[in-house]
Amino acid sequence: MLKAITLFFRKEPQYFWGLCAVLLFHGYFLFGAGPSGKGVVKKVTAISAFQTAEKKWNKTLERREAYRDFAKEKPSLALLFQILTAFFFFAFFVGLIVDAFFIWSKSFRRDFTGTLSPPLNQAWSFSILFKAVILLMLWGIVLSFAIAVFQIFFPKLASDNFYMVLHTILMHVITLYYMIKFIAQQGCRWPELGIRLPAGREILCEIKAGVIGYFGVMPLFAFVAVILLTVSSFIRYEPPPHPLMNVFLEEKHIPFLFVMSLLLGTVIGPVFEEIFFRGFCYPILRNRWGKFWAVVLSAAFFAGIHHSGFVFWPIFVLGVALAYLYEKRRSLIASITLHVMHNTFFIAYFFLIKQILGDRGV
Repeated sequence: MLKAITLFFRKEPQYFWGLCAVLLFHGYFLFGAGPSGKGVVKKVTAISAFQTAEKKWNKTLERREAYRDFAKEKPSLALLFQILTAFFFFAFFVGLIVDAFFIWSKSFRRDFTGTLSPPLNQAWSFSILFKAVILLMLWGIVLSFAIAVFQIFFPKLASDNFYMVLHTILMHVITLYYMIKFIAQQGCRWPELGIRLPAGREILCEIKAGVIGYFGVMPLFAFVAVILLTVSSFIRYEPPPHPLMNVFLEEKHIPFLFVMSLLLGTVIGPVFEEIFFRGFCYPILRNRWGKFWAVVLSAAFFAGIHHSGFVFWPIFVLGVALAYLYEKRRSLIASITLHVMHNTFFIAYFFLIKQILGDRGV
């Protein structure tokens, strides 16, 4: 592996210098000055206010009549909270049934395999993944620097959250461009990225597989999450929130930014992530290390990009399920369905809790 990387850098030294630039940049902020400024203070304040309100609400719920009082005060929110909570319990128990069938029923596993034929030409070289990752990290730095300079000259034009959303959208576009470019150099077309629609009603079968996959992964996801929440509570560790959560806390009075953030979290993000992690990364890793390690490594890459520390593990479990779905179905429709469902219900639950805590400190 090291020999192959050394040979790659000798042939294309520009990527070596690009990687050095990325490491120097992140090293500076890790060991040097670090991020600072009003935007960061504002973000920490918003998150802290939400967490403080949540702690107060948890203490309030210790009283037997607390939820009854809240239901009288805001009946519609209480009803939505009950429906969503009931859905999660329903999904958990249905997931246990799905997992039992998956473990003990060969016919169930056989039916879970898609009808599409494998992509004809996905023997992509590992070097294109290496190139893409380095270029995307460089573009992330360039865009961050450009936005920072723009904010210096036009400090009141838009909020920090607007620039964060803009940065995310631009990175999605750049990522899609490089994926298509690199696979075209390998003699392939963009449908080879998993963007293949089954004929006729078979697309409903793909969506159905995604829904079943979502229920199936729920028990394991919940089990890992509960263990990590218990450990983090014991050692008093606060997992870092997702950047989009800050937008939901602060930008409710800016409809365009709020709606755009919702679309990013529930639709645009899942679609682009599935194209990149499952449609692009997974076949390259599978070609080099086989199915098992491709599932593990792509899931680890997926989780590492999102979060580090404790939060890594539930997202890793989700990544394994998404990679397995793509391996079996040979189309991204099922994994996109699972991903969209997961993000939508998670964001809906967070937003509902935020509304419940709205008059208690947020």
